[in-house]
Amino acid sequence: PMLVIKQQDAQLASAEDEVLNVVAAATKTELISDNIFKLYGGDDDERANILKDLPNYGWVHLVCHGILDAGDPFSSHFQISDGKDGIGEITIMDIIRSKVPNAEFAFLSACHTAELPEEFSCEESLHLAAAMQFCGYRSVVGTLWPLNDDDGPRMAKAFYEYMFAEPKEGEEVGYLRSARALNKVTQRMRRHRDYKNCPERWVNVVRIGA
Repeated sequence: PMLVIKQQDAQLASAEDEVLNVVAAATKTELISDNIFKLYGGDDDERANILKDLPNYGWVHLVCHGILDAGDPFSSHFQISDGKDGIGEITIMDIIRSKVPNAEFAFLSACHTAELPEEFSCEESLHLAAAMQFCGYRSVVGTLWPLNDDDGPRMAKAFYEYMFAEPKEGEEVGYLRSARALNKVTQRMRRHRDYKNCPERWVNVVRIGA
């Protein structure tokens, strides 16, 4: 089961295209149904519904802004809308309290989600991607710095086409395919003419976990 959450924000120019690519990949494998695939579009009143649904979905794909709080790591959050006073935020503490029993995979398509800021101790690798692991997600994809607008849709398309493809004999299944999927994405980007002189774009996205 997969939950997709997209923030409504003019700065996220390619967010809609990215979600459409995820949906297209899921459609090819007949994942589109109310029971196993759900999409939230970032309306201001969706926070409570997202937190209510989160325990029912083992996979989550977030297209949004990620904010790391150096002073209070558990208040680090994903911005799901422009709501005020925390209405538009899903914090790490919110996710911990949700107790997602079958948490497997999270794709954090947001800036800096796997970056450890200078103000954090080098011995405490608590960035947003690591925090999602602490919440129970076994495999997490995140970013080391800002994501180029064009890269999100391209990565999502290639990544999920592999994730949802019928595995060949001997290949991993489910969330265990995420490492190979990301490797295939980066290999494809390296060969593409738009990335030959831009290694910072294809080394930006990393995966941690099982």
